[in-house]
Amino acid sequence: RTRASRRDRPPGDGSAALPMPAAGLSARAQHGLGAFHSTAKPVSRALCRSLRDVQRWRAWSDYSRSAGRAAGRRSSRKECHRVGSTHKFADLSPEVAERVEQWLSFDVNQESREQVESLAQAGDDRTLRSLLGDDLKFGTAGLRAKVGPGFCSLNDVTILQTTQGLCSYLEKTDPDLRYRGVVIGYDGRRDSQRFAELAAAVFLHRMVPVYLFSTCVPTPVVAFSVSYKSSAAGIVVTASHNPKEYNGYKVYLDNGCQIISPYDQEIASEIKAEGKAIWPGLLDEVKAMSARQVEHRAVLNLQPDEAIDSDDGEVARSNDAAGAASVWTHSLCCDPLEEIQCEYFAQMSGNLCFSRWSAPPLETPLRVAYSPLHGVGGIWARKAFSAFRLPPFIEVKEQFDPDPDFPTVQFPNPEEGADTWALAYATGDAEACSLVFANDPDADRLAVAEKQPDGTWRSFSGNEIGILLAHWLWTNFKERFPKVAPSKVAVLSSTVSSRMLRAFAEAEGLHFEETLTGFKWLGNRAASLEEQGYIPLFAFEEAIGFMFGTILKDKDGISALAVFCEMANHVRQHYGRSVVEQLEWLSLQYGFFEYRQGYTMAESVLAFEAVYEKLRANYPVSLGGLVVTSIRDMGTGLDTSTENKKPALPWVAGDLMITFTLADGKAVLTLRASGTEPKLKWYLEVTDPDKNEALKIAQCLQDDAMRLIAT
Repeated sequence: RTRASRRDRPPGDGSAALPMPAAGLSARAQHGLGAFHSTAKPVSRALCRSLRDVQRWRAWSDYSRSAGRAAGRRSSRKECHRVGSTHKFADLSPEVAERVEQWLSFDVNQESREQVESLAQAGDDRTLRSLLGDDLKFGTAGLRAKVGPGFCSLNDVTILQTTQGLCSYLEKTDPDLRYRGVVIGYDGRRDSQRFAELAAAVFLHRMVPVYLFSTCVPTPVVAFSVSYKSSAAGIVVTASHNPKEYNGYKVYLDNGCQIISPYDQEIASEIKAEGKAIWPGLLDEVKAMSARQVEHRAVLNLQPDEAIDSDDGEVARSNDAAGAASVWTHSLCCDPLEEIQCEYFAQMSGNLCFSRWSAPPLETPLRVAYSPLHGVGGIWARKAFSAFRLPPFIEVKEQFDPDPDFPTVQFPNPEEGADTWALAYATGDAEACSLVFANDPDADRLAVAEKQPDGTWRSFSGNEIGILLAHWLWTNFKERFPKVAPSKVAVLSSTVSSRMLRAFAEAEGLHFEETLTGFKWLGNRAASLEEQGYIPLFAFEEAIGFMFGTILKDKDGISALAVFCEMANHVRQHYGRSVVEQLEWLSLQYGFFEYRQGYTMAESVLAFEAVYEKLRANYPVSLGGLVVTSIRDMGTGLDTSTENKKPALPWVAGDLMITFTLADGKAVLTLRASGTEPKLKWYLEVTDPDKNEALKIAQCLQDDAMRLIAT
């Protein structure tokens, strides 16, 4: 079903029991409200299966309302709501002592309170200053930080403060917020579920409906849910592939895309305007929720197999677990899991599975192994294979269940190489597999490796997977929809990704666009193109992220897994090619592109500013033996290739990203500082009819790149 058909259909039966009239609302808002209550009613009955449950919910609701009214009489909305007694710490500086008292007045988490109190009693002024001195910065990536106490870390307090700001922003910008609601999901990291429930508590405190998943889900499922449910926004608590000490807070707006400027700045302004104060009454509700969670800790901490139906691999929720947390007893909170998983796989198979309508079942399917790297992808990957009529994959058992400690890998990032792939390769060898796949922990990215004739494993870059998927999608799309003009079909890639997709688009007559790095830009541009009448067929970036624009507007490792496996089986069965051989065939069709990338680490991104200051003082005139013919500096707004000397892409003063184009496009080198890690990355690509010449130039250019970024 298309979004238009969902938007136009009348509300369900639940609309008759709405608590507020829908008159005067947009059709989209009325549908969203009807859909929410048609979902919420059966869930509420399931959660309140006994009179005792109902009585406990009423008692908690009465307590929360009375506490909120009392707090409202005592203080204004901006006033901090303190809990506990005032603390005096003589061994601390006055400034730090004040910050400690402020923190303890907000924090109801016993563990983090004890950590701060212990440091204060010990007079550790320096550590407390680092924890409580600076605030987390909210940006287009939301929040990403280590979990721990303090205003610069991710914890109960900073989650509440951030969500208050987001809620205030939505209240001001979306008049239908209390009808459309918000979607909230989370990954399998430690504290992710609690942070998600705290975020839900903020919206419920303001009487905003919440679709809160009852179990951990892939990040792309949240993005899909925002669009499908026509929600005002979405939140997913995840740190993706960061080390286990980290967690994060990602925000989607109502178009199902990650936020971009100026929305991030507007939300950040609301967070700052709210100050550090927690809304009156909200802390009482959180305190009650915390007590209930402690009481039901054994129920809440489900084992992974308790969320799986052993017969068909269905993703399932636990009503007992859902009912344990107080947010679940709220009449405006419901679990969308069953509805979303059904629609997600239906749209995935209907739009992306081409063998369902054009080919018979596979005669000799490839044997493949799969690892979710201790993340949330396992159950969803299993279901995707079933939806595509693919035979079950071989599980990398040591990594299949969610585990926040990531015990078998040093870094839970499938791009990191041998350590991360070791168990997958071992499983592939033991089971005689042709391919091994891995998702990152929140399942929004996909990595692939193929067994070679000499017995070694050959992993594919994001650029290589991207062109393989793009060609497969377009080949099948044009056969399925021959009347659609190629010029109305769009493919996109980020500016640091391979230019092979551009060459492919030009050869096939497709519309191609380049964006800044990140799916916040790719997704929003795809949504904009869709509004202009284009079909955003596919987008990718080199960091193994792949978007299928007819399904959702963010990278999706689950869909990419199923699509790639179907493609690999097809080229083997019909053309007798391996994936490597298919890639070589594509190079013959669209040109040879030698692409390389790397990075250097530092203690802080600030260490790289000196590198860029030196470059900007004296831009190089040649690199890798080739003349620099144009320079694009996204931190100064310079692009020597354009008529007005300004970049076509959005630029930000001080941004650490410079691109050098060499020999009129024969080669490109980009230097870019990571937005989430203290990495300075370099990306280079050379195209030449002579493969050996391209390799030679690439090596010289790589040597110069390493010299430029030396800190």
